[in-house]
Amino acid sequence: MQHQLTISALARAEGVDQAAMSRLVKQLKLETSPGPRGAKLVAVASYLQAVGRPATEQLQPPSDQLERLARKGKLGTARECASRLAAARQYKQLSDAARRDMKASSRVREIENALGIDGARRCRALLIDGWSLRSSFAGLRGSYVVQYLREYLDCIAEKLSMGESISRSGECAHET
Repeated sequence: MQHQLTISALARAEGVDQAAMSRLVKQLKLETSPGPRGAKLVAVASYLQAVGRPATEQLQPPSDQLERLARKGKLGTARECASRLAAARQYKQLSDAARRDMKASSRVREIENALGIDGARRCRALLIDGWSLRSSFAGLRGSYVVQYLREYLDCIAEKLSMGESISRSGECAHET
């Protein structure tokens, strides 16, 4: 028999509120079954598969605010979330390596040139310096914050995927 959790238990395990988890379960069109006291039960394996994570993965609260946004569905589809989170992690690792390695430092500068002045400042504050999303994107209307973050992460992913052939054209630049 599959391991099942109530929507509220699943929300606690994922570090999101119950309403957000309920909306996500409905959005993903997951099958639910009746549980104790009228609660809805969700199969954990089918939930993990639907959000693009391995079915063997342990449920745990998000490790940072980017992962929390991804789990709430704010960073796009499961595939887009995975790509954007991977880009953020690679960018952070590359920035850490840039302190010791000239090649990594050069790649970070090229990515930041592509992001533009504001994008580079905001991404550095959020991804490297550990500032909150609100502090990193201060001055922007709330409705635009996630949109800009998605664009910045897509630009970073694009530049990282280009590997050694990163151009200095700034084609991803997005000024505000």
